[in-house]
Amino acid sequence: MNISSRPHIAVATVVLSFREKARQIRFEQAAAEAAFASFIGSPSQQTNVPDDAPSNTPRIFFTSGTTTIMISQEACQMQIASDLSDLSVFERFKFIVEKVNEFSKLSLIFKSAEQYSSQGFIIDINVPIAGAIELALEEMHSRLVKAKPLGEIASMQILLGYKVNDVFLNFTVSAYETRSGDLTNTQISTEEIRKLKLTEVGIGIKLDINNRPREVDPESKHSLDELLQISHGFLANDFSTIFGIDIA
Repeated sequence: MNISSRPHIAVATVVLSFREKARQIRFEQAAAEAAFASFIGSPSQQTNVPDDAPSNTPRIFFTSGTTTIMISQEACQMQIASDLSDLSVFERFKFIVEKVNEFSKLSLIFKSAEQYSSQGFIIDINVPIAGAIELALEEMHSRLVKAKPLGEIASMQILLGYKVNDVFLNFTVSAYETRSGDLTNTQISTEEIRKLKLTEVGIGIKLDINNRPREVDPESKHSLDELLQISHGFLANDFSTIFGIDIA
C-alpha cells in the first residue's frame, strides 16, 4: 500500500451512556458547568431543541479548540479532533488517554456512577494514500474479504465485530477524502462539495470498543480503564497484522 504520510488519529470519542433517559437534561446545565467548565475552559451552551426531539440530540455542549463535550438525554460524550500536528498514532493516543481519564473523573461530579450504564471508546485512524485509491481498496479487500471481487472495487464499507472478554470490539474500514475551499452556503450540495479542491484520499479505520454487554448489570462500574487498555493492545498487537499498515 502506497502510504503518502504518517497514519494519524483523526478523531477520538468517548461515550458515557445514562442508565435511564434524562428527559429533563436541559435543566441540568448548572451541574454540567460545575463538572466540566474549568476542564474545557469555556462556558456551556444550550441547543434549545424541544424535549420531544430525538433523545440522542445534544441539549448542552461545551467546545474549546479541538475538544467538544456534548450532553443529550441518552449520554454524556467527549470528542477530540485532530490538531493537525505530526504525532504518531501512539503519541496522540497517549494525549487522548490523559484527556479521557480526566473527563471520566469529572463525569462522576456531573452524575453518580450508578446513573451510568455502558461506556464506549471510539477512534478514527486515517491512512493517507498516494496515487489511486482503487489500488489501496483492492489490497484491503484481499486482506479482509475471502470472496473474489466481482469487478473493480469502487467503494468500501467493511464492518466486523467481535466479543472479547465480555466487551465488544468493532472496526469499520472505508475510503475517505478531504477537500478544502471557501464555503459560503450552509446548505451546500454534494455537487458543490465535489468542486472543492481534493487535498487527501485514504483508508479510514474506525475502532469502536464498548462494554454494552454489561449495561443490564446494575453492578457495572463506571470505568474506562479496561476499554483503553484493550484499545491500546489492539493497536500495538493486532492492527498491523490485520490491516498490513504500520502505525508505530
